[in-house]
Amino acid sequence: MKKLFGLFILTVMLAFLLSSCSFNSYNHFIGHSFGEWLVTKEPTCSEMGEKERCCPCGEKQVLPISKLSHTEVIDSYVEPTCTTDGLTEGSHCSVCGLVITKQYEIPKYNGHFYEDRRCTVCGEWKNSTGLQFVSNGDGTCYVSGIGECVDNDVVIPPTSPTGDSVTSIGNEAFGYSFQLTSIIIPSSVTSIGYEAFLNCSSLTEVIISEGVKSIGGGAFRMCDLLKSVLIPGSVTSIGYEAFLNCSSLTEVIISEGVVSIGDMAFEKCVSLVNVNIPDSVTSIGKKAFKDCVSLASVNISDSITSISGNLFDGCESLVSVNIPDGVTSIDFDAFYGCVSLTSIDIPDSVTSIGSSAFKGCVSLTSIVIPGGVTKIEYHTFNYCSSLISITIPDSVTCIEFDAFSNCPSLTDVYYTGTEKQWLKIFILNSNSSLQNATIHYNHITE
Repeated sequence: MKKLFGLFILTVMLAFLLSSCSFNSYNHFIGHSFGEWLVTKEPTCSEMGEKERCCPCGEKQVLPISKLSHTEVIDSYVEPTCTTDGLTEGSHCSVCGLVITKQYEIPKYNGHFYEDRRCTVCGEWKNSTGLQFVSNGDGTCYVSGIGECVDNDVVIPPTSPTGDSVTSIGNEAFGYSFQLTSIIIPSSVTSIGYEAFLNCSSLTEVIISEGVKSIGGGAFRMCDLLKSVLIPGSVTSIGYEAFLNCSSLTEVIISEGVVSIGDMAFEKCVSLVNVNIPDSVTSIGKKAFKDCVSLASVNISDSITSISGNLFDGCESLVSVNIPDGVTSIDFDAFYGCVSLTSIDIPDSVTSIGSSAFKGCVSLTSIVIPGGVTKIEYHTFNYCSSLISITIPDSVTCIEFDAFSNCPSLTDVYYTGTEKQWLKIFILNSNSSLQNATIHYNHITE
């Protein structure tokens, strides 16, 4: 029996020794030696994680890691409107998407609350009724006339009574509608036709929504009481005579996106004070700002390459205008009669200056003609009575007769060429306009 008990003890000790893989300095086994805990599965807000540690013998210990708390995000309260339902405030977990506080639907209001033609809740305009529409046969239509509409303040609806999308305002649609005081054009409209609002003499307000791409010729011509207009960036072209003779127009905001301004577009807008032409504009037509007698300053797009004929003709209050680098020509009569213009910088890119371009600029005191110009045409500086000095490059080979006539104050001409070159110009052109001026030869320009 003692032998059996001893054998049992020996077996237990052997099992203990075999289960141990470390030993002390006396070479006695002392059990497992586990390392640091390592995370093998990161916990989330929906699943537990795990960590483990290992003994060199391969034995592992594995423990769970508790779930994380949810990352709560507030789902905002949504105000109901006349057209859409609202929502109560709620919340959810941004990690797992669990809804923590449910949002409940708030029914939309029963109808609009109009004040001055606009709903005070949703901002929607009250559409006019009774207008005439013509179908295009493809699900779209255009406004053809005032029809039976009795509104003085007209709101064009985005769809016709038959369900067609209103995409344009037809030629002469509202022409001579003397009772019309305001017009709101929806974003469904892409074009405003020729003379669409011609001579609407009581029109004081126009709202052109984003979506309109073109404003036709004479669209708002002779709208005498129209005071301001915002042309949105969706518009690419402003047609010829679009705002001609809008005598009360004091402010025009031309948004980035407009590409072209047509001939006479703002001619005789006698109350217009200043204009900023964005870089998107690449062309400005002839007489676009002619006889805008209150126009004091103009900022021209850097994309413009030509100052067209009669562009600022008769702009009596124009004091400053920038001609951007890149402009190659200043056409005939461009600044004719700009009596308040005291100075102007002509960039080196300009190679031609048209006849009478600065005629009658009686406050202009000096001018420097750039080195690429080869000809000074007739009457270019005629009646510039305060002009004292002018710098002419030797690239000029022709000065036409009367180019500087009626310039009694002109005493100094700075010429970059030689006396021989100068005399050749005079002999070829029989020019007598500069006989009383002192010529300074071989002038070096800065």
